Amino acid sequence: MTETIFLVDDPSYINELKEEISHHRNSKTFSLNYQTHRTLKKNGIPHEIGEDYLRDTDEQFIDNESIRLTLTWWDHDQIRDSFKFKGINLVTLIEMELQQYLSQILRSIQIIKRILINEKPKKIIVH
Repeated sequence: MTETIFLVDDPSYINELKEEISHHRNSKTFSLNYQTHRTLKKNGIPHEIGEDYLRDTDEQFIDNESIRLTLTWWDHDQIRDSFKFKGINLVTLIEMELQQYLSQILRSIQIIKRILINEKPKKIIVH
């Protein structure tokens, strides 16, 4: 079990992150995306790649759920009526972009879930 984990999604505050890591001896740092991984590596910050914790079944779940949510989130009378213009459901115009966006969010959630299951930290710090 790791005492403290750092979940890094935005590497903008790398100096603050370095400082904070130095105060937590028994800690692990995880990058949640490729850009963060590159920045952490460039700055010599030991870390694990969060995506390595995903299973094949997680990938299928992320794909299926992002598609399901994209196709059904608006399917409630009040929401559906809010996005109609001259009988056209405007939501259908952004389905592809929405699916990609939801996929990224669900991916991050699933990565964090897998890290927490494996590491069982007492403290979580998000950057």
